[in-house]
Amino acid sequence: PTLARRRPTPAGHTGPAYLPMTRTIPAICRAQFGRARAGGGAVVIVATIQSLAILVLLHGFGGAATPASRAAVASGATLTVVAFISWNLLAQRLAALKAGGGLDHYGTLPIRPVAVVLGFCAAYAAFAVPGVTLTAAAGAALFGLPITHLWVLAPAALTAGIAFSGLGALSGLAPSRPEIATLAGQLGLTLVIFFGLIPPQSLPATLR
Repeated sequence: PTLARRRPTPAGHTGPAYLPMTRTIPAICRAQFGRARAGGGAVVIVATIQSLAILVLLHGFGGAATPASRAAVASGATLTVVAFISWNLLAQRLAALKAGGGLDHYGTLPIRPVAVVLGFCAAYAAFAVPGVTLTAAAGAALFGLPITHLWVLAPAALTAGIAFSGLGALSGLAPSRPEIATLAGQLGLTLVIFFGLIPPQSLPATLR
């Protein structure tokens, strides 16, 4: 949709009077935070419980006997929280907005499309922070890992949040149908669980 407010461009034409991205991205993030609070933080709770269940399951079955295996399981479960929220749930959310015409609403506002996508990506990456913290602490306690080494998960989780949210946006916006976007998000989460939780030495040589 064409915006009513327009400004002259250097070439003498007119163009949309977009608001600065430094204002629009935080505004979109705050809107998503408010939506999450209204839902009782269900997004964070579900992702965290899932990863904690994986930790308990693998610990109970003795699937992390060696120190390397224990570290791999703890870090993999932590990154699973990020993938579940930033990739899987973000893909579903954007696909639902696209199918329901919700993204068209942003098109009527003086907001750049890239700011909308970045705002959603930043919000969903931030949603993972509580789950990452709790899962990392629980993994260290459950598998007897040194707490002092948990700091290495901070840059890993940050990098994963940026990467997974970008993949989540791509998975949610690129497909023509929301069902395909949901499938893409689920497949992405499955790959993260598979390669994140299984110790490298247990994989075939071609997959290491």
